[in-house]
Amino acid sequence: MAEPLPVLLSHALGEFETRYDAAPGLPSLVVWSNILRPLAAEAAEAAEAPEAPEALTLKAFPRASILSVRAVRVATRDAERAGLLTIVDKAATLTPDGERAFTAGKRQVETLASGWPASLSVRLQKILRQVDVELPHFPTGYGQGDSSFTGGHHVDAQSGPPRIPAHGEEWPVVLRDPAFVENLPLAALLSQVLIAFTIDYDTEARGVFGGLHNAIRFFRHLPDTGIPLSQAKATGDVTGSGRSNFERHRLVYVESGTVFPTDRGRAVRDAYPARTFEIEAAWRQRFGADHVDALRAELEALEIDRRVDFPDTNGWLRKPRRASR
Repeated sequence: MAEPLPVLLSHALGEFETRYDAAPGLPSLVVWSNILRPLAAEAAEAAEAPEAPEALTLKAFPRASILSVRAVRVATRDAERAGLLTIVDKAATLTPDGERAFTAGKRQVETLASGWPASLSVRLQKILRQVDVELPHFPTGYGQGDSSFTGGHHVDAQSGPPRIPAHGEEWPVVLRDPAFVENLPLAALLSQVLIAFTIDYDTEARGVFGGLHNAIRFFRHLPDTGIPLSQAKATGDVTGSGRSNFERHRLVYVESGTVFPTDRGRAVRDAYPARTFEIEAAWRQRFGADHVDALRAELEALEIDRRVDFPDTNGWLRKPRRASR
C-alpha cells in the first residue's frame, strides 16, 4: 500500500536531517533553520544597509522565523544559554560562536542538497509557489504543549485569496513572495510542503491532540489491543501517571502496563487514512494533478532508509535539544 504523502515527505526530511547530523560540531538542523538563519539574514541585510540595525528584536523574531511568540521565547532562551546568540534590550544578535555555527551549518546544508535530485527541489517549488503564506524552515510546533503548527482556531481562516489558515493569536501571518521560493534550501522546501499538508489536515482535527502529527506518530500505531507502556512513552509521551496529555484528555488509558485507545483515541486513529487521502486529492485539484503526482513519484524513487514517520514538532521546545556539538 502506498504511503501517504506526508509520510513520504517526513521520510525524506528525516533522511536529510540524519545525514546533516552525521557531521560533528554543527548546530541542530532545527536550530540552524529557525533561529540562526533569521539572525544571519538580519546581519546580512544590515551589512548592505549600514544604517539598519543589526540585531533582530524579539518582537520581530516570530515574523522572521514564522514561529509563535511562545516558541520564540523558549528557543531564543535556549540558544542564548548555548552561547549562540546574545539578547540585549529585547533584541537578539549572533555571537561569534553563533556566526561560526551558522556558516558551518549552511555549508553542510548546501553540500548535502547537491547530492539529492535537483528535480525534487523543482517539484517542491511548484507546490510551494501556490501556498500563500510563509511557513517555518523546519517543522516546529506552536509551543511546548501544542504540537500543531498554527495553534488552533482563535483567528478564523480566510479562503482568500490570499488563503490564510486558521491560527492562534501568537502565530505570525506573513504573505509569501513566490519569487523567493527558488532560494529555499532543500530541507526548508521539504519542511514547508509537509507543514502545508499538515495545516490542511488539521483544519478538521478532532480536538487539539487530533492533528496529523499525533495521528501519524502515535495513534495509527495504537491498536485496540493496546501497546506496552514503554513503547507509548517513547512515541507518545504517555507516562502512565494519568497526567500526560493523551491521558488527561481521555485519548488513552493505561491498564496493567498496557496503553489502550479510548473512543476518542480511536476516532483520531480511524480518521487518519481517509483524511490523508482526501487532502492529497484536494491538492491534486488545487495545485495541479501533474505537480502532485510528480512530487509523489520523486519521493517514492528516493533510495533512503525509512525514518520517523513525522518529525517531533515541539520536542526541542519541551526539553533541551542539542544546540551544537
